Formats: sequence, C-alpha cells, structure tokens
Amino acid sequence: MVVDAQKLMEDKDLEMRQLLDNIHVGQETAERYQERIKTLKRDVQSRDTNIQALKGKVAELYVDFQTTNQNKILAENEVR
Repeated sequence: MVVDAQKLMEDKDLEMRQLLDNIHVGQETAERYQERIKTLKRDVQSRDTNIQALKGKVAELYVDFQTTNQNKILAENEVR
C-alpha cells in the first residue's frame, strides 16, 4: 500500500512537471506571438503613413496639373 502511494505520488509529480513544462512552452510561444504582433502593427502603421503621404502627393500633383491645364487654356485663348 505504501509502495502504491509512493508510485502514485511519483506519477503525479512527473505529470505535474510535464504540465509545467507545457505551460512554460506555451508562455514562450505566446511571448513570441506578442512580439510578432507588435512588429506587424508597426509595419502596418508605417505603411499607412506612407499611403497617406502618397495620397497627399497625388492630390498635390492633381492640383498642379489642373493649374497648369487652366493656364494653358487661358494662354491658348489669348492667342486667338
């Protein structure tokens, strides 16, 4: 009976160590994923900033085009 109890305790101890190892691995995995998420968020924010800057540049170029086109039309009308 004492031998059975000892064996049961050893089995439970082994099981507990295995569970703790699994928890540790899970925590490390979660930390790696958190770091990856942070990196991806920074990348997305950077790309969003670049997209907004490019949209602004496109708008600026469109205004320049419209102004140049208007000046061309005015110059052509003056020539006539």
